Amino acid sequence: MANTFSIVFRLDAYTEIGTGHFMRCFTLAQELSTRSASIHFIARYLPEYFEEKLKENGFRLTRLPSENKVYNNELAHSSWLGVTQEIDADQTLSVLSQHVQLIVVDHYAISALWESKLRAKAEKIMVIDDLADRYHDCDILLDQNLFKDALERYRTHVPFSCRTLLGPAYALLRNEFFIYRQYVSVRSAPVKRLLVLLGGVDQYNLTSKALLAVKNLNRSIAVDVVIGNQHPTVDIISEQCTANNYALHIQPDNVAALMASADISIGSAGSTSWERCALGLPSICFTQAENQIPIAENLEKEGAIINGGDGVTISVSGIQHILEDLLNDPKKISSLSVNAMKLVDAIGVKKVADVIFND
Repeated sequence: MANTFSIVFRLDAYTEIGTGHFMRCFTLAQELSTRSASIHFIARYLPEYFEEKLKENGFRLTRLPSENKVYNNELAHSSWLGVTQEIDADQTLSVLSQHVQLIVVDHYAISALWESKLRAKAEKIMVIDDLADRYHDCDILLDQNLFKDALERYRTHVPFSCRTLLGPAYALLRNEFFIYRQYVSVRSAPVKRLLVLLGGVDQYNLTSKALLAVKNLNRSIAVDVVIGNQHPTVDIISEQCTANNYALHIQPDNVAALMASADISIGSAGSTSWERCALGLPSICFTQAENQIPIAENLEKEGAIINGGDGVTISVSGIQHILEDLLNDPKKISSLSVNAMKLVDAIGVKKVADVIFND
C-alpha cells in the first residue's frame, strides 16, 4: 500500500465523553499505520497525555478551536461537540488541504449532517458507533458491541450500500491482547489476584467504593488498581492503595499483562469489556453510563460476566456481597472465563483494517 493512503480520525476525549473513543481509534490507527497509511487526528478536546501518545507514534494532530459552546439539541449528545455540526464540519474541512482516502468518525454528536459535508474531501467515510440513535452517511459502520438484533439496529440508520461490521468479533484490541491470549488459561479458584479497572475517567469514583469493598472482605488477595490520568480523585485512591498495600497503576501501558495475570476483575461495562473477554478474565461489571447498560445485560446473558448493575448508586456493601458470592463459587469463575473467551478472538482490528484496505 502506498504512503499516499491518508486516513483522518475525528474524535474528542474529556471527562464526560471518557477515553474509550480515543483508545479504540488509536488502536485502529496503529494497525493501519503498519500498512503504510498516513494518520491524522482532528480533535477539539483532547488531554495532553493523549497528544503525547500520538506524537510518540508519529501521528499528526490538529486541534480545532475551543470556542464558547454553541450547539443545538438535534442529537442526544449534541453538547459533546462544543459547536454545531455545521461549524465543526466547516472547521474540519478547512484543516484538510487535500483529498483523503478515508475519514473515521467516532463521536456521538456527529451524524449524517456532518458526514455528508465531509464527502467533499473524503473518498470514503467510516463511522464507529454503538448507540444506533441517528442516521449516518457512511460507507463502513463498526459497532463492536454485543447485540442480538445488531443488523436491525442499524438497518434504517445507514445507506443500503454501507458495509456493517457488527459484534465483538470486530473489537478493536491492541496487539498485546492477541499475544497474551496465547498464554492465558481458563481461570479457576482459588483467587490470588484481583484487578480493579473501572474506566479511564471513572467520574463517579466507583474505584474508591470497590477498594473499600475489597478491604472489607479481609482476604489475602493481591490487588492491582488501574486509573487514568483524568481520574478526579487520584489522591484518595493513592492513599487507599498505600494503606492496604494495593498496587496502583496510573495510565499504564501494560493493561494486557495486568489482565492476563489477574484471576478475577471488577470493571466497567465499556470498551474494556472486550479486552477482558479476549483474555478470559472473569469479571464483575458495573455500568456508569446509559450506553453501557445493554452491553452488561447482553454479556450477562452469554454467561460472560456478572452484571453488578448501576455503579453510580451501588453501595460498598452491595459490591462486597457480589464479590463474596463470586469468590465462593469456583464453578462460576471457570464458566465466566470460558464463555468470555468464546466471544472475542483478539484479532478484530486486523479484520477491520482488511475491510478498509480491500473493500
